[in-house]
Amino acid sequence: MGSDFSNAGRVRGNGSEAGRVMAGAVEQLDREFASFELVEARLVEAWGFLLRMPDRERGWLRVKALWPDIRRTREDFRNWDAKLDQGIEPRKPGLRTAEVDKMEEALGWLRVVKERDRKLIGVVLGQLQRADDPEWSAVAHAFGGEASSDAYRKRYGRAITAICNSLNTAEIRG
Repeated sequence: MGSDFSNAGRVRGNGSEAGRVMAGAVEQLDREFASFELVEARLVEAWGFLLRMPDRERGWLRVKALWPDIRRTREDFRNWDAKLDQGIEPRKPGLRTAEVDKMEEALGWLRVVKERDRKLIGVVLGQLQRADDPEWSAVAHAFGGEASSDAYRKRYGRAITAICNSLNTAEIRG
C-alpha cells in the first residue's frame, strides 16, 4: 500500500467551482472517510480562523492616550466608500464559538504529526491560505535550504497522510 503524494498541497481557491466543492467537503469530514483533500481543506480553514483571531497586544500598543490624535468628522464617514476604493478594508469580524471549536479540533490533529513536520505544515498552510498551490521552493527557502523542495513536498504529504490514517482509525476523531 504505497501513498500517492502527487496531489500534496493542492487546494483550490474559494472563487472556483472546485473551491466551493472543497468548502462543502470540509463539513463532510465529521461524518465521512478523511481523505487527504478533506483534511488539508479543514487545516487551511483552521489557519484562516487563526488569522482572524484578535491580536490583543497590538490593540494595547495602539492606545496612546485617552483622547485620540485624529478627530473624525461627518465628512470622514461620508467618504467611506472612497476609502474602500483606496484599499482600506474594514476590520474582519471575530470568531464565533463554533469556529473556535472547529479550529481547535483541526489543530489538535497535529499531535499525530512528528514535531519537525509541524512547522512545515504551518508554512505550507500559510501559502495555501493565499494561493491554490504552495511554492515548494519558497518552503525550502523558509527552512534554509536544508533539503530539496521535493523532500519538503513528500514530508508534507506524509504528515497529512498520517493525520488521515489516524482519523480513519478513530484514534483522534472527536
